[in-house]
Parts: sequence; structure tokens; C-alpha cells
Amino acid sequence: LLQTQNCSGKQHTPSKCTLNTKIVVGPSQPVLATVGSDVLLSCRLEPAVDASDMSIEWSRGDRDPSYVYVWSNREELESSKHPDYEGRTSLLFGQLESGNISLKLSNVKLSDKGKYRCFIPRLGEGSAVELVVGELILKV
Repeated sequence: LLQTQNCSGKQHTPSKCTLNTKIVVGPSQPVLATVGSDVLLSCRLEPAVDASDMSIEWSRGDRDPSYVYVWSNREELESSKHPDYEGRTSLLFGQLESGNISLKLSNVKLSDKGKYRCFIPRLGEGSAVELVVGELILKV
């Protein structure tokens, strides 16, 4: 947990300071998806704060490069992304202001299964999200 003190006025006495704790929260259960579908890997800041000016990193530790999405200076850094994720990852841009830093993964592949991490470098905080991918089999 990152703890910061916001003090008002010139006197920095404990009675004039409030302690703020910001955490990054992901789902407690694995996220399920089928091949070819779109899936949302949820991740949010609590308390809800505007994340649009923050750097946001989504990564997989078992990939090189590990990044599946990087948001910095209010734009995506395509050059940092693993080639397997080109054109398939995005943030919910309209919800960044409310602290929602979830990743949308489109056209899910079997190789997408695994542990993902959302991370806010400025806060030094992150959360893990496990994606389980299955094939849809139709029985006739």
C-alpha cells in the first residue's frame, strides 16, 4: 500500500493532515474467456482517482517483451507491446477518470491464457489477473 500525507496550510501537524491510501484492485477469481471472444481483465484504483494522466502497464511475466499494453502521457506506447497483442488490447478510455484501468482483450487466443499484471508505476502498486481460455465445442 502506498501511503501519502496531504497537509493543508503551513503547519504540518497531525491534526491538519489526512492519510490517503491508494490501492490497485483486480478480480479475486480467474477470468474465463472462449477462443475468438472479447474479454475484460478488470483492474481499478481504490479510492477512485483519475488515472488518465498516470502511466498504466499491463504485462505478462512469461512473455518477452512482457508488456501487452502501456499507457503513458495520455497515449498508448505501441512500440513496447509484445507482437502477439498488436491491435487486440485497449483501455476503457471513458472510464480512466473514475479509476477504471481495465484491459479489453479482443479476439482471444488459447495462447492468451495466463497471469496478467496491471501496474501503476507512480503508485508502485499493481494487481494480478488470471485469464483462463477454453475452446467452445458444439455437440451435434
